[in-house]
Amino acid sequence: MKTLIFEKAEAVTEHEIRQFAEEFMLNGESTINGSCGLLRHGEAEKWKEYVEKVEQNLIADRLQSTVFFSRLSDTGKIAGIVDIRHRLNTEQYHNGHIGLSVVPSERNKGIGKLLVEKGIQFLAELGETENVVITCDEDNIFSKKMIESCGFTFESIFTEPHGNRILIYSIKIRRQ
Repeated sequence: MKTLIFEKAEAVTEHEIRQFAEEFMLNGESTINGSCGLLRHGEAEKWKEYVEKVEQNLIADRLQSTVFFSRLSDTGKIAGIVDIRHRLNTEQYHNGHIGLSVVPSERNKGIGKLLVEKGIQFLAELGETENVVITCDEDNIFSKKMIESCGFTFESIFTEPHGNRILIYSIKIRRQ
């Protein structure tokens, strides 16, 4: 099992962020889930400013969240990203508390599960929710298996206006 070091976006260099994003794009992916819109912002520094505002709850149409990059402890390579929404509202429930992505070269190595565990731990420390919600597209078999292997229970299906079906899962936070 890989060991990860978690860092907020402010601690990651612009060059590392570009390398991270490029790996997704070279794999033909146009979205990086759990990145707080990294690809939409173009420049890494502008994105980092946006992420900081989201964490401070200064963006009106965006739920407050915290973004962490995960770095492989043995090589220092950035392997994934997780966006942890502090709380959910009715309109955004189908997005869940935790959004994440693992770079294509590091998939199927247990990193996604570690990102989910980081999300649960972070939310437990915040103390603002009893249940953690995570979602995935119905046709994303790999995410579905990973979510279920983390102990989440299927809750419901949300159908987006354009017909995409989202599976909604939840797990109760265990307080220590």
